[in-house]
This record gives sequence, C-alpha cells and structure tokens, in this order.
Amino acid sequence: MGSAGRVYYGRAEDGQLESPFSGNLVDICPTGVFTDKTARFRARYWDYDISPSICPHCSLGCNTLPAARYRELLKVMARRNDTINGWFICDRGRFSKASVNDQDRPRDPLVNGRRVGWDEAVDQLAARIKEIGKLYGRETLAIVGSSRLSMEAASLLHVLQGATGAGSLCYFVSEEEAVRTAAAISHLNEGTSASMADVQAAGLIAIVDCDLLQDGPMMALAVRQAWRKGARIFLVEEAAEEPQNLPFAWESVPSLADIPLQGAKRKVLVCGTGERAAGLVSQALANGAKLACLLDGPNSFGTALLAGDHESTPFARAVAEGKVKGLIAVETDIPPELLEGIPFIAALDWRNTDTVRAAHFVLPTTAWLEMDGTYINNEGRAQRFKKVMNAGLPIAGMNPATLHPPRQHIATAPGGDVRPAWKVVSDIVKRLGTKGAEPLSGKWERLREMDAEGNGLMVFPRVNDSGNDKEKGNGLQ
Repeated sequence: MGSAGRVYYGRAEDGQLESPFSGNLVDICPTGVFTDKTARFRARYWDYDISPSICPHCSLGCNTLPAARYRELLKVMARRNDTINGWFICDRGRFSKASVNDQDRPRDPLVNGRRVGWDEAVDQLAARIKEIGKLYGRETLAIVGSSRLSMEAASLLHVLQGATGAGSLCYFVSEEEAVRTAAAISHLNEGTSASMADVQAAGLIAIVDCDLLQDGPMMALAVRQAWRKGARIFLVEEAAEEPQNLPFAWESVPSLADIPLQGAKRKVLVCGTGERAAGLVSQALANGAKLACLLDGPNSFGTALLAGDHESTPFARAVAEGKVKGLIAVETDIPPELLEGIPFIAALDWRNTDTVRAAHFVLPTTAWLEMDGTYINNEGRAQRFKKVMNAGLPIAGMNPATLHPPRQHIATAPGGDVRPAWKVVSDIVKRLGTKGAEPLSGKWERLREMDAEGNGLMVFPRVNDSGNDKEKGNGLQ
C-alpha cells in the first residue's frame, strides 16, 4: 500500500475546534479538505483582487493578503514574513471583515444629515470652521486623530491645525493612553526592541501587564514557539488574579526579582503599557532583556512619535479644561460623554462610530484596504500596505430595487465616492486658503520608498545631546 493509503487528514477527536489560530488550517491544508466558510464557493483564486497588506486589528503589524471581489472583502490570508508573523495570522485578523463590508458605512458626504456633493461639503465645512473662529476664537477648535490613522493622514494633522488655527492637536483621546504609549516607545531602540522572531528565539520570557490572546494573539504564538524550543516562561502576576488560558506552560511569580534574568541568555520582556509594566521595564533593560511592548492600535507607535514632534494634548484633557467648542475628528473613536455640549463636530471616518453619528459634518474616508498607506508597528517597524479593492457597496446583499447601479456611465461604483483621510485633510487645508501638503513629507519622505513586500524600515525615538526628541533608525534621520 502506498503512503497515500496510510495518511489521514482530520481531527484527533470530535467536537468544536477552539483556537484563536484555527483559520490557519485553511492556508496549510494540502488537500483542500479545510475551507474558509465565510468565503466558501464565492470565487476562484484567479477571480480575487489581492495585494500585500497589514493587519489593522492590533499593534503587531502582521503581514496579510486580503482577497476581495466585487467590492467585498471575502477572505484574509497570511502573508509570510519571518521577522514578524512567520507563516500565520490569528483568527481576529483573518475573520474581522464586517466593518469593511458594512452596507451602512459612511459612503456619502453629509451636512446636518443631508447628502451633498464633496465640493459643497468641504465649502460648508470651511465656512463653518471660520464661523466657529469668529464666535468662540480659533483656539477653541480641536483636531483629533487616533492610532487607527495611517501615517499619511496622521502626519498631516498638524498642517490642518495650522490652517484652522486650532488650539488643540490631539493624537490620543485618553490622557492615560497618550502617557503610557509615549513612555513605552521611549525605551525602544535598535538594541532593545524585540520582534516576534526575537521572541521565538528567546531563552527566557517574562510576561507582565498584558492579556496576550486579547492584546496580540500572534505574540502568544511566538511565546509558544520559544517554549517548545525549551525557553522558560514567567508570568508576573498577583496571587488574586484570574489565571490566563495561554497555549504554553508558565511559572507564576509575584515580581520580576523572582525571575533569574542575570544568568539567562536571549531574554525578552513581553509587556503591556500599564503601571506595573512601566515600573519593571528599566529593571529588565538593566539586566540585558529586550522589550516587546503591546500597544493599543496598528499605528500607536507612529501617532506617539507625531505627538512628541508637535505640541499635542489628549482630547479628554482639552475637554476637561473647557477649551473645545469645535471638533474635527479624523478616524477616531470618542466616547459620547466627551462630545456633549460641543456645538460643532466634523467627522472623517469609514466606520459608523458614535462620533460619526453625533457629527454635523460627515466626510467618508476609505478603509485601509481601499488605499495605499503606512503603519508603524509595536517594535517601531514602518510597513507599507497596498490598495486591494475599489471602494463601493458590495454587490452581495444589494437590493436590486433600490441599490441597483444607475443605468448611466459614472466614474465610481455606488457608495464608492470616498477618499483617503489624508486627501480629505489636504482638501480642507486648501479650501481654507493654505497651500495643501503632501503626505509623508519632510523627514517622513523616506517611508514613501518602502516596498510593501519587504521588511520595512525601523524608526525609533531617541534623545539627542540637546535633550530634544529625534527619530533615528534605519529609516529616518
């Protein structure tokens, strides 16, 4: 009997397969017996629109291959990058498609709930900005971004601030997040930042102040690979804490002092950005450990760098000080309580957030799959992602009676008249009478040259001799 008769592909035992990485079976199955139920029978591989992309669902920057057809994201596959995610991605990155395909995404410019054209929307927004300046003073305007923003858009927020005269430039909503993220990246440089490949090769790993399967599932897989190679894993936790369900064995210790760091080789501290981690980072660095800090969003590192470059303030603080009478929110999620009492709100977003629902002006932007862009991941690695599909209402689920494409020649598909956030910001700046700016200009220009299928460029904050922050790394000077 040949080998084909002795090989069985299937489950070792019956029951539901519960794993945050189960979707990888589809990628590696050699026979096609495992398929992606969410995309099954929807298209052949040669029908897909596919481009190299970056997962936006945490800060790790895993490389992906999204596959779309007819303006609908059908599936997301892992793209090999041995420095970051290897061959795999987690199920969150693979199956989180609902927000992109949402029929009710912001798809048309709105002014006070009324659908208008782009020119009218931007004209009225510019006029309203000037009106707010006359009524309350231009310094009462706030420009707010977030770690969801690409570097292209985030790097233009200070230009928008200059054009509007806004008194508050905010890259973070929460003061706690702003302080924690800035503190975390301040410790990272060429010698201290650990990639997931470094974690996999570690001989000792200490985990503190993070829930790996929630904050960065692929980091949990990297730790598991190190454990399988013989690494000792320590979890710094209080005795009363609820035990985590992690895919490897670990030793629980109350403090970093109980871990034999001094005698270990290739040691890594995997941490969040909370108070307990902040107090242990310096101790770990003094013992020669590298750091793998899990941040809050796909571009938290980049927005923290920009917040340090420009005079920024967390939005919550600006509201608490009573400084905000007008708000321009660019792809950011603001709690409803912080929006109360603000007489003017403009939202640039592709998601249907509380901010969008409360906004007087809504300018729809493209999702990351519908444009080229750049994120900087948790280790300080800038990576490019490419446009996968054109924006527009997915054909699947369209109501033929009301949403059938108009029987006329038009340049865009229904629901496809959206623009990248950086382009919308630039248009507003021009309409206010200021020269428009190109994204990734100045010291960020080098990022334009990156190959989306390469390993990216490392960018780190560093304090120079005069005490001023300066980015330095393989990419920026």
